[in-house]
Amino acid sequence: MAKVPRGTKEEKERFWAAQLEGWKRSGLSKQKYCSRNGLPMNTFSRWTKRLNGPGAASMPCVELVHVGPMRPAPSVPIAVVLGGGRYRVELAEGFLPETLRNIIDVLEVR
Repeated sequence: MAKVPRGTKEEKERFWAAQLEGWKRSGLSKQKYCSRNGLPMNTFSRWTKRLNGPGAASMPCVELVHVGPMRPAPSVPIAVVLGGGRYRVELAEGFLPETLRNIIDVLEVR
């Protein structure tokens, strides 16, 4: 048996939206679904109209979820191919140009 919440408007709306989805999936008539789940038929009908009625589609259904701190997206490395394709050097954003010069100097000596 479903316990009808007595909490906030949002809690009630979530509860009745879940009941409405359950009824749609069940294939039962409203009356049978309410009877099997211990729901008041008149309240179920009122919420069905409220959730499916005119303006329901225009009301955004928003649920805020805490996701924690955001990390910056990893940058795409810059690839430098040297030595006729024998060497591939990948550099992250913010690399020091002097570091690249040193790498090239070392590879050219070989």
